[in-house]
Amino acid sequence: MSSIVTKLPDSLKKTFISASSRQKTHDHWLSGIDDLDRFLNGGLPIGTLVEFGIPKEKPGRTVLLPYLARASKQTTILWVNSLEKYRIYPPAFFSRGILPSGMVFSEAVKPLETLKHVFLSPLFKIIVLDSSRVSLEECLFLKQQAFIHNQSIVLIRPYCLSNLKGNIWSKLRCNILKTTHGRYCLRLVKGQTSKNYYISEEELHHDIAEFRVH
Repeated sequence: MSSIVTKLPDSLKKTFISASSRQKTHDHWLSGIDDLDRFLNGGLPIGTLVEFGIPKEKPGRTVLLPYLARASKQTTILWVNSLEKYRIYPPAFFSRGILPSGMVFSEAVKPLETLKHVFLSPLFKIIVLDSSRVSLEECLFLKQQAFIHNQSIVLIRPYCLSNLKGNIWSKLRCNILKTTHGRYCLRLVKGQTSKNYYISEEELHHDIAEFRVH
C-alpha cells in the first residue's frame, strides 16, 4: 500500500500531547454496554495485547466501536489497515460516535516495520492492527510496549481464532461472528468464560445514541 501515515496532522498535535500525559486509573476501557463489558471480563484491557478473530471483510468490527467511541473523548486512537483490497471509510466510524479529533487512520501491510516508531511512543493509547501480519515474536514485543506505555493494542486476525494454535502473549482472545439472525456472537478462546455472548445491531446503535446525547 502506498498510503502510510508517517506524520501526524498539525491540528492534532496538541490533542496527542495532552492525551499522552494523562494517567489512567482504571485497567479497562468500557463500552457502556454492561453485559458486553462483563463478558470480556471488565472491558477492553489496558496495558496489554488483545486479539480478535473476525473473518476477512465481515462486519464483526462493529462490536469494537463502542469502546473506541468512548475512548476517543479521552485519548487518541490509531487504526492501521493491512487489507490491500480494502480501504478505510472514516465517516463510517464517525457515524458510530467516534470523534474525528481522537482517531487517526493508517495503511501498512507490515506496520511493525513501516510504523515501528509508533510502537515506541506513548502517543496512541489504543492501537488497532486490522489484519496485520504479526508473528508470535512480534506479539511479545507489542505486549511489552503496551505494558510500558499503558496502551491497549488490539490485533484483529482475518480468520477465526483456535485453541489449537494459541497466542500466549494475548491477554484476551475472542472470535466475533455475525449470525444468520443478524446478531453478533462473541466467543472467548482465551479467558475466564467459555460461554457465548450475543448482541444485536440495535443494542449497539442504542448505546451510541445515548452516548451522543450526553
